[in-house]
Amino acid sequence: MGHLLVTPQLWTVWTTGMAAVLLGLMMTGCDLMDMSSSMSAQEHVEPEFAPMYFENHAPLAPLEGVGTSPVRPGEIGQPPGYALEFDGVSGIVELGLGISRRTTTFTVEMWVKGLPGQFDRRIFAEGSSSSRSFTPEDTRFQPARTEMQRIDGLSAELPPGVVMSPQSDLTPGLAPPPAGPGQRPGAPARGDYMTLPGFPDPLFAIGTASGGGTGQLSVYIRQAGGSVWVNHAVSAIEPFDGHWRHVAVVVDHDLLFMYVDGRQDPHVVRWNAQMLPVDTTSVGGIQREERSFLFEGSIREVRVWDTARTAEEIQEGMSRALEGDEEGLVGYWPFNEGSGIVAADLSRNGNDGILSGGVTWRFAFPFVSDIEDQIAANGEPVTFGPVEIFAPVGEVTYQWYKDDAPIPGAEGSAYTVANATPSDAGVYHVVVNDARDETPVTSSRAALEVGEPR
Repeated sequence: MGHLLVTPQLWTVWTTGMAAVLLGLMMTGCDLMDMSSSMSAQEHVEPEFAPMYFENHAPLAPLEGVGTSPVRPGEIGQPPGYALEFDGVSGIVELGLGISRRTTTFTVEMWVKGLPGQFDRRIFAEGSSSSRSFTPEDTRFQPARTEMQRIDGLSAELPPGVVMSPQSDLTPGLAPPPAGPGQRPGAPARGDYMTLPGFPDPLFAIGTASGGGTGQLSVYIRQAGGSVWVNHAVSAIEPFDGHWRHVAVVVDHDLLFMYVDGRQDPHVVRWNAQMLPVDTTSVGGIQREERSFLFEGSIREVRVWDTARTAEEIQEGMSRALEGDEEGLVGYWPFNEGSGIVAADLSRNGNDGILSGGVTWRFAFPFVSDIEDQIAANGEPVTFGPVEIFAPVGEVTYQWYKDDAPIPGAEGSAYTVANATPSDAGVYHVVVNDARDETPVTSSRAALEVGEPR
C-alpha cells in the first residue's frame, strides 16, 4: 500500500515592495494515487518524514527547517587525488556531453566545497552556445526575481498563452504544455511560465541558491523559448557550508530528487519532463556565448549517468573511484591530472574537459592510506602505517613526528614502537614529500594510548 503524501502547493506573488507567501493544500484522490505510485516506482529512499513536493517550483525565499548536513565533515571518505579550485571570476571547465539533450532520466553527482551566501552560482550546467549570457547583477534580470508571478489558474487571471515578463508587462509567450494528471480543467500545466526577452536559450543548471545568504543547493531548468520548467528548486539541506560535501541531482522523468552526502533531501520537484536542445556542458559556471554565474570553490569526482541512481547506488559509489566502464556511466571526470588544461573523461565516451580562466589544481586528498589512533598495553609493539600517497612522482621521503617533534631515524613509510611504554603515549603524524610542487603533505594526527600490561 502506498504512502499518503501531503503536497504543499507553494507559490509566491510578488507585489510592489512586498512579498506575500500563500501556502495551500490541494490534492484530489487521483493526485494521491498518482503521486504515491510514482514514488514507489522510483526506488529512492523514503525519508522518515513526508517529502515536500513542489510543482515545478520552489520558493525564492529560504524555507523553514533549512539546515546543514547531518553528516559530520570528513565522516564520509573520498577517493584520493586532486580537485579543481574555481576562482568565481573566470574559471570554468567545458565538457562535451549534453546529457539533458539525450534523455529525461539521468543523474549528476560530484564532491563540492564552497562557502554559503554565493548568489546563483553554477557547479554544473548545460546550455546553448548561440545565446549570450547575463549575470545576476544584470538589471534586466533582477525584475524576474522581484516581480515574478505564479500562473496556475487561480493566482492570476491571464488569457491562455500570456505570461509575465521580467519587466512585469504582459507579453505573449509560449503556451504552457498540456495539463498533467489531476489538474483542474483549464489550468496551465504545473509550474511557472514566463517569457525571458533576449534570453530564449534552454538551460539545465545545478548550483547555489538564487536568493543568496544560504548554502542550499538549487536546480533550474528552462526550455528553448524561455519557458521556465523548474524555477530554482532549492534543497532543505545546505551543502555549501565550507566543507567537502557530496551532492547529486537525480532526474527520473517527471520527478527530480536532490541528495546531500548520500541522503535524499525532503524537497522533491515534479515537472513536465522533456529533453532540452543544449549544446554546451560545463562545470563551475555556465558556458554560452559568454561565461557567467561562475562558482567560487572546489569540485572533484564529477559523474554523469543516463540512469536515475538510487540512494543505495549513490551511497555505495561516492567514497570510491570508478573504473569508468560501469553500466549507465556516460561521463566521469575525477579531476586527478594535477596539471595541464585537460580534464580526462574516464568513461567510455572520452568527452575530455578543457580548463580555462581561473581554475587551479589542488592536491586535495593526497593519502591513499593514512594513520589512525591506537591503544596498546605496556610492552606491546605498535605500528603506524604504512602510509601511501596518490600517484607519487620521483623519490618519496618520510619524516615521522611525536607531539610535533621529529623522531630521529623515523624515515620510512611506517613507524613501529617495539615495546610501548607510557612515555611513548602521544600524538603521531608523518610528513611525506616527493618531486611535486604540491608536496610535502601531512598525514592525519593519530593518538597512542598505553595502558597496563594485559
